[in-house]
Amino acid sequence: MRATQLQNHYAVSHLDQDNQRAELNLSPVDYLIHPLPSYNRASRVGAGAAILAIYYLLLIPMVATYIRLIYNVLWSPGYLPFGVERVQADSALQRKHSHGQRRRRKSDSRKVQDAEKQESTEMDLESALNDNAGGKAFPLDPAGLESFYTKDVFICQEDGRPPYCSTCCQFKTDRAHHCREVDRCVRKMDHFCPCGLFGLFSAGMTLSSIQLAMLNITTIENISRHSVVWTLAIRVPEHLLERLWTADSPWAPTFRMISYPLEPPTPIEPPSSPSAERHVFAILHTQPGENPFDLGSKFKNLQQVMGYSVTDWLLPLKHSPCADHSSPESAFALGPVVTRLKQEAGLVPPPTSISPSQ
Repeated sequence: MRATQLQNHYAVSHLDQDNQRAELNLSPVDYLIHPLPSYNRASRVGAGAAILAIYYLLLIPMVATYIRLIYNVLWSPGYLPFGVERVQADSALQRKHSHGQRRRRKSDSRKVQDAEKQESTEMDLESALNDNAGGKAFPLDPAGLESFYTKDVFICQEDGRPPYCSTCCQFKTDRAHHCREVDRCVRKMDHFCPCGLFGLFSAGMTLSSIQLAMLNITTIENISRHSVVWTLAIRVPEHLLERLWTADSPWAPTFRMISYPLEPPTPIEPPSSPSAERHVFAILHTQPGENPFDLGSKFKNLQQVMGYSVTDWLLPLKHSPCADHSSPESAFALGPVVTRLKQEAGLVPPPTSISPSQ
């Protein structure tokens, strides 16, 4: 009798342990659709199906955004192409390195002539790939010139030309910077962050990214944002150019100007051929610490990165508005600083003031 009671006690204990293990292994959906007998509950298939539908409704967009992110990182990272001089220098360095390797192999053995020919062919293919990697950072106009001057406003040097990267041997687009980690110029480069460190400081990086987005600056631009002076080339309207050469014109510019496209040192076409449309730019400077890309509102600045609708914020499948450079005014949206520079230079009429009587 005593032995039978002990066996029943052990059986009940094992059953309770199995039930506990089963409860731990139950997912919320299993709990609703297939509840254990000990719960004395009816199956709730509708609630379980609703949870599964909501789960996949959120999972699929999240996976799609990560796939888009991986695609942009691997195949569309925003690199500017190398200039012709850089491509030629890299090709010459590869040929020199290949020649040195062939000489070492030839000194070891005289029986690798066929292998050397095959390797020479492979190096020619690599050189062709490098040649294709070269190009222009700006689209070309019908005359074959870089068309940065077709924008009404662009970042320039003191002489009116776009910033130049001596490493890539290439003119840089607005807000592009050279990254020494990848040895390339990157459009609107922010920073280079290793994935491991990003996982450790993800919370801090998120807060920092939101702060920079609300200021409409990158990490590189934030380093000197309190003291940097931007040099801008702002197009002079045609009606002002007509007044510029008039003797009794009241408009007398006090800034440097540059005209594009630049005249070649020696004329290629006969003088009678029609010339391309001329664009005259005023070279103006901001005050230290001013940001020409600050739209004057933190929310508007944040929209340039996140998008204009709630759907873009929650489902970032489309490119950010700041990635659209098709505007004829500038590659990036401009703020009140540029408007003030135009007014001070007389390029646009000043805002009309309303008298108190009105």
